[in-house]
Amino acid sequence: MKEQYIAAVDFGSSKTALAVVKVEGNNATLVFFNTKDSGTSIRHSAIANTTKVSQNIKDLVKEAEDNLGIHIPLLLTSYPKYYIRLEKNQGEIKREKPEEGITKEEIEEIKSEAMYNYPLEDTEKENVIGAVAQSFSIDYDMNVPESNIIGVDGTALKGNFSIFIGKKNDSVRIDNAIKNIGIDMDDKCFSASWVADAVLTDNEKKTGVALIDFGGGATSVTIYCDEVLRHYASIPFGGKNITRDIASECGIDDELAEEIKLQYGGCIVARMQNLAEKTLRINYADSIKEVGIPYLTEIIQYRVKEIIEAICYEIECSGYADKLQNGVVITGGCANLLNICDLVKEISGYETKRGFDHKLNVNYADFEWFGDLSCCTLWGLLNYALKNDVCFLAEVDHAKLAEIRKKKEEGQEPKPVETQEVKPVPVAEPNEDPQPKPQPKPEPIEEPQPEPQPVGTDGGTLFGTDEYEVHRPEKPKKSKKVLRWLNKAIDKVQNEFEKDGGLFGPENQ
Repeated sequence: MKEQYIAAVDFGSSKTALAVVKVEGNNATLVFFNTKDSGTSIRHSAIANTTKVSQNIKDLVKEAEDNLGIHIPLLLTSYPKYYIRLEKNQGEIKREKPEEGITKEEIEEIKSEAMYNYPLEDTEKENVIGAVAQSFSIDYDMNVPESNIIGVDGTALKGNFSIFIGKKNDSVRIDNAIKNIGIDMDDKCFSASWVADAVLTDNEKKTGVALIDFGGGATSVTIYCDEVLRHYASIPFGGKNITRDIASECGIDDELAEEIKLQYGGCIVARMQNLAEKTLRINYADSIKEVGIPYLTEIIQYRVKEIIEAICYEIECSGYADKLQNGVVITGGCANLLNICDLVKEISGYETKRGFDHKLNVNYADFEWFGDLSCCTLWGLLNYALKNDVCFLAEVDHAKLAEIRKKKEEGQEPKPVETQEVKPVPVAEPNEDPQPKPQPKPEPIEEPQPEPQPVGTDGGTLFGTDEYEVHRPEKPKKSKKVLRWLNKAIDKVQNEFEKDGGLFGPENQ
């Protein structure tokens, strides 16, 4: 018997992620979730290298099919967060039966007219990716919200819309990346509104709120007021810029800088005074590099401050800066940084909190990492799919599943996609509770120092029970290679002097 599934892929600048949900009536359960490193194949949330992205999708889809015993024929994804331009347009229709109430179909008709009749600057480079109704008028009734216009009678129906315009090439590359592996595109959606629908409460959207999605390659802000999406803007800066700053300033590679950021990254230097003497010691084959926690925090703070100030400028430009009674909600991978809510409040003046998937009707108990803020785009995609019935039917291959179970019992289960391990700083497992209880400080440990333990950061404390403290040595150790070179040089000098009595010979006594 065939069953209903949803397969959604998020093309993130840091990770390419695939989620598969099984739908049974009103119940939806996450049955597969995994990610692959995007590398340089995706920049600013847009595909840069179609071939590499296709390979990542192919690997993830194959792994999902092998684990679930199904064939995945369709994929749902979203448009990139950047570059998207917001414009205004109107639509109008003359109703043939004015005595009857306005229907949902008529609203969709006028919306399509506003979208596809918008005069693009260059049809070869741009395309319309979505529209959101701002208000309607029917005859002499003006500024009627969409929720109240359905059922009203009248003759001339007009609608005011916000039109979202993106790069046509970005859409084409998404289509090509998926078609290259023999899978059809189920749908593409403008994810910002659907992420907001999964994260924000109805009261927040009604009384005014700004949702900041702080991603890896781009950061966006979506503003709601009176339950309507009023403004959207994005900038091409995000967590990857922070990583590159750390790598450049500390003289380390990007991969290690990313792990240090995730494990020990804070946003406010003043909050790190109690850690002023603490450093991270990175052991290389022939040298040791030390990075002070306050210095690391200072690097992160400057970049985060720059990004948040740019977003605050967009909020000012929206015309709704004084109507955000519920302040700011921040989500995305960089929302996990320590003290980021306090820094946003300090810069913007708005009350700030992290936004989780409060309204997503999907059970992901077997994949707790799916609840991390970095998965917010997938929350929006699944929310869109469930509310618009974007599913596919698939029949489980029980013979294939039986073979997989047999391999599991024999200990021959195919290994999942592995990520490269960075030895100097271990990867932290995500915290289940975003606000963990403070742990007691352990007693000092005698040398040798233990290896650093993975600790989450979004709970308000940087170090947990397995505290990692590295003291700066009084004299920096030289590498063995340098010491061998110095010893040879000293021996050579001494031999030259000793030929004629030497520096320490009888003539110089």
